[in-house]
Amino acid sequence: MKKIILLVIASIYMASNVMGQGYKLEVNINNARDSMLLLAIYGGENKYVRDTSFMDSNGKAVFAKDKPLDEGIYIIAMGGTQLFDFIISDSQNQQFAVTTTKDDYINTLHFQNSIENEEFAEFNRYMGTQQKRENALREKIMKNPTDKKIKEEVENEDRAIREDYHSYVEKIAQKFPGTLLTSLAKAMDKPQTPKFDIDESNPKYDSIYTMQYYLFTKQHFFDNYDFTDKRLINTPVFIPSLNYYLDKILVQLPDSIIPMVDTIIQKTQPNQEMKRYVTGYIFNKYLASDIMGMESIVIHLIDNYYLKDEIGGQDSTFMIEIKHYADRNRATLIGKQAANIKMQSLSGQYESVYGIEAPYTLVYFYEPSCGTCKKETPKIYKVYQKYRDKGLQVMAVYTQQNKEEWMSYVAEYGLDWINVWDPRNDNDFRIKYTIYSVPQVFLLDGNKKIIGRRLNSEGLDKILSNLLKNK
Repeated sequence: MKKIILLVIASIYMASNVMGQGYKLEVNINNARDSMLLLAIYGGENKYVRDTSFMDSNGKAVFAKDKPLDEGIYIIAMGGTQLFDFIISDSQNQQFAVTTTKDDYINTLHFQNSIENEEFAEFNRYMGTQQKRENALREKIMKNPTDKKIKEEVENEDRAIREDYHSYVEKIAQKFPGTLLTSLAKAMDKPQTPKFDIDESNPKYDSIYTMQYYLFTKQHFFDNYDFTDKRLINTPVFIPSLNYYLDKILVQLPDSIIPMVDTIIQKTQPNQEMKRYVTGYIFNKYLASDIMGMESIVIHLIDNYYLKDEIGGQDSTFMIEIKHYADRNRATLIGKQAANIKMQSLSGQYESVYGIEAPYTLVYFYEPSCGTCKKETPKIYKVYQKYRDKGLQVMAVYTQQNKEEWMSYVAEYGLDWINVWDPRNDNDFRIKYTIYSVPQVFLLDGNKKIIGRRLNSEGLDKILSNLLKNK
């Protein structure tokens, strides 16, 4: 089935500055004519238009410019539909022709004056055949999920498919050393999972196998990736594989992710450009993450790579901003001991975070006039009502100085949790809890360690439900 793609006109992150003799690509498509073709390159998870050309009445179009194309995998597309891909491995060999037929682009695809692309076309056809074999195995196991004999047959066939692919890749590597085709084919050569020595009669067989498989995959997923080859970034393989590993393979906890992020970054050595790109990509990924606690990964990268000048080439303003981000958030990361603050209540008595004896303590910073607070405070209060008999206490901190506004708001909504304020800022709570905007929520355990931060009412309800269920 043809893939529908979105082509975005933009600049790829890692553009090559190497000058060569330019490029000239002649495209001949039988049974097609008078249409505009797009020449695009893969870039991370996106595709970027590099050139356009119109086919004449004979189905011929020419792409040509004096500056060579960046190295990577390119797409020829028409009318928003991806027709076929081809490879640019270096800045020199960029003059060739391609012919294909409108009704069967892949199987009729041939290149002249580019033996690497002729092999790449054959490689794609081979991969199509392999995919059909794998799909047949999946269908077979789905139809017979409990049949041990079928399961063993499928496992053996799957092993044979992988061994066949490995042999195929080795032939490509011998024939095309140092090319992008070889790097790409190797990256797609998944490490063969060994047969684990587990007693099948063990009642915990499935859980033991799952753990063994996880540990193997965690350590060997990138065995065949060349992280020093920056050309892989401009392919449909590198960034999707990186995201799959970080999102699907690893346990979604910073303590699990951080060591493997370090391992990945070290694999880019000695290519400083790749190190800068990979580190930057991971930094942006977790900076934008909606998963609670991933700030720890960002701060780890800031402290161990950016501030130690391991990356280089960074704008001074960016460096100031990320240092500020790390300093603001470091003290309130998941797992950190929460700062003790002691504030005055409505009755004039003093209440402290550490003075609250409860399995869970919620420290909630808000102000009545804040638009988001107006929506969230009643919802958070409902969460409090739901869990207060199960061990939840709340210290609600009014962050402003208008006592009448505060008292009126508490009375209006009947907020009978622990209400406090700090009109003279004796506690320096904005620094201790990184309060630069409200509302802010911090959930603490019985030892006053932070187990939740930056939560809304829905997230708070969910985390408390899970905590109490597990308990």
